[in-house]
Amino acid sequence: MISEAREIGADSLLAFCQEFESGYLGNWPPGDEVLAREFVSHFSLHRYPRLEDLMSFCSNLGIEASISTLPQELRGLNGCYGDKKAIVICEEERFPGTKEHTLFHELREILEYTFRDLGFPTETGGQMELRAERFAAQVRLTIGEVAWMAMFEGARTAEPKWLRWGAFLFIFLFAFGNAASCTLLPYFEDMASRSNH
Repeated sequence: MISEAREIGADSLLAFCQEFESGYLGNWPPGDEVLAREFVSHFSLHRYPRLEDLMSFCSNLGIEASISTLPQELRGLNGCYGDKKAIVICEEERFPGTKEHTLFHELREILEYTFRDLGFPTETGGQMELRAERFAAQVRLTIGEVAWMAMFEGARTAEPKWLRWGAFLFIFLFAFGNAASCTLLPYFEDMASRSNH
């Protein structure tokens, strides 16, 4: 679910990039892990958003997001033309979370266009795909951390004590599995794509 606490409009992406750039100008370019955490915090992305929520979020940012059939080697694509921005996600999903990951990947590339327009590119070495993958994974991890911490807080008061420790163990295993899923998803996608060629 995406929090409605912050008013989001078509100029919100530009405002975020300007704010981020001014906050990290002395340490430019920052890593994508930092960018992802600031992005999640700035836009109050909490809990695990459904794809429909993310597509609505993009729409509120002035980005047309859609799902379509794409060539097998493409999971998503994006484009900026004039004031219009668009993201297309492949309708095929080999693994759970692929579409959400891909949307954040494509969103990171759109962020880069905005940074370039401002005169502050974060990527100049031909590593944009890798950076977008890291950003997408870190956004999903950061959103997960918020959920895990809320679960830990709830489990702290569980009684009897064995139930509390059981809840902690369950949350730990869930968090570990989710973190591995977020981090390894691009690897699994690449392996599946190679096996189909």
